[in-house]
Amino acid sequence: MALPNPDRTIPNTDTVGPPGPSGGDFANKVAAEVQRIWDLVPNMLVNIGGSADAITAKCDPPLVSSYIHGQRFWLIPAANNTGPVTIDIDQRGQVDVVSYNGQQLQADDLVAGEGTELVYDGVNNQMRLVHPTARELLARASGGATLWEQIGDSGDLGTVASVEFTFQVGRYAKVEVVFLDLATDSSGATATALQVSLRHSAGPIVTVSDGDQTGTRPRRYTGKVEFIIGGAVSPNGHLGFGWSFLSEGASPGPRTLSLQAGANASLPDRVQVRASNVNLTSGRVIAYGLLRAMD
Repeated sequence: MALPNPDRTIPNTDTVGPPGPSGGDFANKVAAEVQRIWDLVPNMLVNIGGSADAITAKCDPPLVSSYIHGQRFWLIPAANNTGPVTIDIDQRGQVDVVSYNGQQLQADDLVAGEGTELVYDGVNNQMRLVHPTARELLARASGGATLWEQIGDSGDLGTVASVEFTFQVGRYAKVEVVFLDLATDSSGATATALQVSLRHSAGPIVTVSDGDQTGTRPRRYTGKVEFIIGGAVSPNGHLGFGWSFLSEGASPGPRTLSLQAGANASLPDRVQVRASNVNLTSGRVIAYGLLRAMD
């Protein structure tokens, strides 16, 4: 049912009725209360634009003033965030989007296509998430123990050259990459190596590999690789090692992926899984990080 006044404003009623509780003053108080209720009804955000971390949006219906303390909005992000987030609604000004307890957002706290409710905190001029993120719920469930969090999940793969997940520099002391029934392309005769690498934007730092393999194809791997990320004393020294089970291909069975070390002036911010010379064709890859410090 359409609102009788779709711009959500209540007309002044000073001239309505005689003075007193049942006159204009009373009507104005009722109007103000109704206006406040409308202000607090969640507004749908549409035309989501900008970038994953600097969001722009339109309010439906449009805002008729600046943000109001307690005002709520329903946001469906167009992309996962990669770090701290800002939002500008109806060009009323860019403000930080923070967690329900006022902390800056971490990567993937906002998930593409998953709705989340925001409330404007006029005291601190920021939009707060009304509900905890999946990461924060996991932290609660851990009871304050050392905390693992998911960095990424490929889901069921189609044909791809590689799988790569990014994360915030310095966030993790350890990263584990788990691969399940990961199959390589059967085409070509060139030797192929399963390669899992800890990287920065320009290239690999540490690569753990099963070595070039020839013979029966496709190959299908299940296993994991662990990366220990250097701390404050040796911030550029990192280790990688792992295990896999080859369930299909030449010499099926368990394999140890040898210990590797690496260093680079650029600190790691991603992990990648690939097979040299051929595509990955099916399977799933999941990465987890062990927090260096509790949030």
